[in-house]
Amino acid sequence: MDSNTIVWIVLLVLMILPLYWLFQSGSKTRKKLTATLVQLAKEKNSTLTKQDYCDKTIIGFCDQNQFLFYAESTQKGIVTKIVDLNQMKSCKIVTTDKDAIAANGKPTRVIDRLELSLAYINPETPNELLEFYNTANGSFALSGELQLIEKWEHLVNETIKKTVNANNK
Repeated sequence: MDSNTIVWIVLLVLMILPLYWLFQSGSKTRKKLTATLVQLAKEKNSTLTKQDYCDKTIIGFCDQNQFLFYAESTQKGIVTKIVDLNQMKSCKIVTTDKDAIAANGKPTRVIDRLELSLAYINPETPNELLEFYNTANGSFALSGELQLIEKWEHLVNETIKKTVNANNK
């Protein structure tokens, strides 16, 4: 082999290795979060009927027991939450944004944080917040979080509506 071929092989390996490492670490995080979500469901004698994963967040739902399960991988570890949708009256998206200057020099608004806010029927109980995106946690660009949070806002509100209608009969 001549030296040019060896140099190209080394460069190729140096370019592929970080991508492989990045893919592997993301895959491990996803498996760990999925296992955590399944364990949370088992604790409530539930089975996940719907679930979605995006970046470092996983959310799942049991339509039989009306539980919402959430897990997020943070620098401090995995944060989990279980929400009983029978105790909720509404769900909405909370967007925190800030002013920024775009590459073309024009002012623009940039999303800083996306959360799903679930309000309890009891007004004295504080809202449950499920974070989907936060630039403070190292997320630099949205990669499907906005679509995911909109999907789950709709799903949760439909479930709450069905529960309220069933209780009023």
